[in-house]
Amino acid sequence: MIQSLLFAALVTFSIGAPLVSHAASRIDSKGVLTQWDQPFPQPTLLTTTDVTAIRGNMLKASLEDDKSCKLSAKTIAQSELSLNAQADAFCVGYDREIVWSESTQGLYLCKQDRAVKAMRTSIGSNGLGKSAEGDRKTPIGSYWLGAPRKSDRYGLFIPVGYPNEIDLQAGRSGHSVGIHGPLRIPLFASACSVASSLEKNWTAGCVSVARDSQITEVADWVIENWPVRLHILADKKVAW
Repeated sequence: MIQSLLFAALVTFSIGAPLVSHAASRIDSKGVLTQWDQPFPQPTLLTTTDVTAIRGNMLKASLEDDKSCKLSAKTIAQSELSLNAQADAFCVGYDREIVWSESTQGLYLCKQDRAVKAMRTSIGSNGLGKSAEGDRKTPIGSYWLGAPRKSDRYGLFIPVGYPNEIDLQAGRSGHSVGIHGPLRIPLFASACSVASSLEKNWTAGCVSVARDSQITEVADWVIENWPVRLHILADKKVAW
């Protein structure tokens, strides 16, 4: 009831304002965010039913934990970044949001200007500056995140709202960008292959963490802090 009133207030407040509608998204019975179309707006608030559906979908994912992968403490540490002054610096100005920084190639979960979690990632095999479908580049900008969902190829997949309004105005194209877990393809890639997940940039334009436990933590954080934006920050000038 309280969430319904808050949502109504948000809609009323935004009438006449130059903001994209908050009413253009819905969680279906399978826990998937639907009716969320370009330029992907801020998703609506989640109801208890929505959260149950999303978590139910996530539970269907085939995930490997650190213990089942027999990962050493050293391997686990190599996939994470320290929580220090540098990590906090990336989070200044961000509360309940996620920041990705080019300088460390790190993903930071931010609360009240502080980093509460930092992890190493892989991005598009052709780097940053996505402008066209199939260019294998990761976009630069700020994007709303969709509902985490199971993925046969990546364990869990969190949709990134690319292209946003700025991208569309610039003529950029592409779809199916997300934050996801390690690649798994029989006889080729395993959810437990942490080192190979980080040795080079290999995705088609997404941001990938190296362990299922990490993508699970990010997904849980997104649900608990919903709605959440991802800010992909480039430190150097990128040629579009």
